[in-house]
Amino acid sequence: MGFPQSHSSNEESSPSNHRRRWATLSSDTSLAPFVTTSTEKGRGALTVTPQRGVTSFPPDSYATGSMAVPVAGWRWKAGLWAAGALLLAASLALFALLPPFGGLITLVPLALAFLPWFRAGFVQAAPESVLAYLAHDFRMSSRIVALGPGEITVRLDKWASVKIRAQPREGGSILSYQTYATPSGWGVLILLFLVIWPAPFAIIPTLVIFHRVVAAVERRVAPIVREGRLPDTFRPDDIRVMLLSSLGEGHRLALESYEAERDRYHDALGVVVLLAMLGWFLLFLAFGFLLADPDWGRRTMNAFLISLGGTLAFGILAGLLVRSRFRPTILRHREWVSRLETALRRESSREPIEAGLPGTFDLLWRASEEVPRWIATQSRAGLDRDPAIWGILFIAAWWGIQLMIFGVPLLLFPAYGNPVVGAALVAAGVGLLLAADRLYRRWRRRRDEELTRMRDGWSRQYDALRNRMEQFLQDL
Repeated sequence: MGFPQSHSSNEESSPSNHRRRWATLSSDTSLAPFVTTSTEKGRGALTVTPQRGVTSFPPDSYATGSMAVPVAGWRWKAGLWAAGALLLAASLALFALLPPFGGLITLVPLALAFLPWFRAGFVQAAPESVLAYLAHDFRMSSRIVALGPGEITVRLDKWASVKIRAQPREGGSILSYQTYATPSGWGVLILLFLVIWPAPFAIIPTLVIFHRVVAAVERRVAPIVREGRLPDTFRPDDIRVMLLSSLGEGHRLALESYEAERDRYHDALGVVVLLAMLGWFLLFLAFGFLLADPDWGRRTMNAFLISLGGTLAFGILAGLLVRSRFRPTILRHREWVSRLETALRRESSREPIEAGLPGTFDLLWRASEEVPRWIATQSRAGLDRDPAIWGILFIAAWWGIQLMIFGVPLLLFPAYGNPVVGAALVAAGVGLLLAADRLYRRWRRRRDEELTRMRDGWSRQYDALRNRMEQFLQDL
């Protein structure tokens, strides 16, 4: 008996061998209650599902995503928003009195919300089992979960994420959580600070993210902390748990790849717009001097119209080229996101597979072909997928250059200022630039390690599911 291998260079994972290995299973009459087959574009697919009158595979009690626990009470919510309103009022007042430094008070709630790790409690289970249960529970409610060493990161919505860490203790695990943000959430916060004048209003998205994180912890983490243990019905090596885990991880990789390619597309369009604006300005100046019309007003209008026409032609042509370059890849990634999301929801709700659609195992086998491409796409995205680091690097580089611009004249021309001050400004500017370079190199190294860990983690997860499925079929 066999299960599709994760894709490699050997011929055993070819489509023909895949069909032959499953043909033996589909012809086995002893598996008739469990086996249904479907075909798509000439490729065989095998789906193992419980039929009527057969014991559920696995039992329904393994669907642990339906827990409902009340979130924090209205007093806590009222206190949170009252404190936010006071901080916003104080920040606006200080910003009006001491612009732009008054807006720095906004960093206080930002630091209090995002920097500390809050303890959730103790659970009598190994850290790996606790994290596996929480990841499964969040995936059952259609959340995106990323697995990391000793922790998971859960995307709650467009802005908010939460990191949950499990540390081993005698007899169990200590759970803690940290407020985090999605790339979109970090982008909003960084943009507010970079523009300066709306910086005080960064308190609002900070409170929204913090509230959603606390509510998610109350719903998903608090129940097992109050019980002190995991539900007896949950087993990390259960086929359904492993299947949902593989679908969830594949969906996450496809979604992040799609978002990364979409961001690169938008960045390329932004570069085209900037080049078009610069080109218009240069053409306007050039034609303003080159045109021979003695009337200054008519010459200016003609230069404006000619430069505008050339700029529009360049912008449209370059935009179409960029679109043709990125659109096929974006559509391919989006199709995979839709297919995996549909399969994940279908398996979570135990809906039957529609006729003509590939089985879940066949879909995962095909997705494993795409994983290297998804990882490569995320690697090319660079800082687009980490606006927080991008903002820090931008601020450090900006102030480093500004300090050097102010310090170099004082250092070279002592008659116009204090050379000691100039040397200090230049030294501070160089220090900021070197710190920014070191931070980027460190981020790049950690990012490469993370992408390698993601690729290896997918292979291990897929192979574990394959082996577990083969063992299940052998035991029937």
